[in-house]
Amino acid sequence: MGKKLLYLTWILVFLVVVKTSLFLGKEEATEFQGIAETREVIVNSENSVEIGRIHVLPGQEIPKGRVLVELQRPALTMKLNEITHQLKELKSRDTCNRDEIKSQIRQLRADKKVNVSEIDHKIEQMTSRYSFNKEMVSGLKSIPNPSRATKRGEKPGAMEIEIENLKQERDLTKKRFQTLIDDLTAKLASTQTPETIHQESLKKELELLEKEKASLQILAPIDGIIGSIHCKAGEKISPFQPILTLHTRSPSYVRGYIHENIYNRAFIGDRVDVIAFTDEGKRVKGEIVGVGSRIIQYPLRLKKRPEMQLWGREVEIHLPDGNPFLLGEKVMIQTANHDALGYLAWLKKWFTLESYASESDNSEAHSI
Repeated sequence: MGKKLLYLTWILVFLVVVKTSLFLGKEEATEFQGIAETREVIVNSENSVEIGRIHVLPGQEIPKGRVLVELQRPALTMKLNEITHQLKELKSRDTCNRDEIKSQIRQLRADKKVNVSEIDHKIEQMTSRYSFNKEMVSGLKSIPNPSRATKRGEKPGAMEIEIENLKQERDLTKKRFQTLIDDLTAKLASTQTPETIHQESLKKELELLEKEKASLQILAPIDGIIGSIHCKAGEKISPFQPILTLHTRSPSYVRGYIHENIYNRAFIGDRVDVIAFTDEGKRVKGEIVGVGSRIIQYPLRLKKRPEMQLWGREVEIHLPDGNPFLLGEKVMIQTANHDALGYLAWLKKWFTLESYASESDNSEAHSI
């Protein structure tokens, strides 16, 4: 009974080993080395500038948005002052023009009122005289009544014609003055005058220059550490010349090198374990984000013997933020199924030991 149970155990272990081997045998664990690095941010300027003031020191930790360097561009300052002065002149001229137009409108309204009042006064005088004459002749039968003559189709009298002419003159005077007033009012309300058009053009140019002025104060784009400072205060630099470098507090990626004999075992998107050489407890999950397209020589630091020639493929692995590695630290990269294959090796070892033990028991039984 004991032997049957032992045989069943062997069979079960064998099946587990075979099944695990078939499942995991499709991929082989891969180990290769690399160095934890970070991407440096190079701070520079697109224009020729003068270093005004540097607010940081090499090795200093700075938060995002911190002022790093203040730059100076004398030509930009002169241009800003020139455009600002032009804008003030245009605004002053526009204000004067508008005040003058308002004054002209007030004067036209006053002249209109005076002229219309004079004509109305003449009309009133003529009408009064005409009424008086009509009353005077209404009692005299020998003189025909003007109103009756008009009704019979006769021509109107001279006074009636003069009154009618004065009324027409009053209407024309009102219309003439009102046309001038309306034109000036429309000009006053219009925003498309030569002065306003020029002002808008200068305002747009001023906005661009203000943005350029704001860019003279360089802010930290990330939380990080100051690397190198390449310039001094008062120094004039050319466009895109490095001013200083900035890098993250912890490495952002690992540059690994996989041997040329197994270079086809690393693919973009693979998840890997990244382990520090000095401390296996410093372990994080990474992802392969780049694989080199050529075989290159290993860096000297990754060679066990400097005189040995090693060639392989460059692999770039992204590291999570806040990882425990130091900048430039040497690390080991393992495929994700490394632990599973280790477990498989343990099972094979255990199965071999059990087989050896059972054979020993059988040999002892036969000897007895």
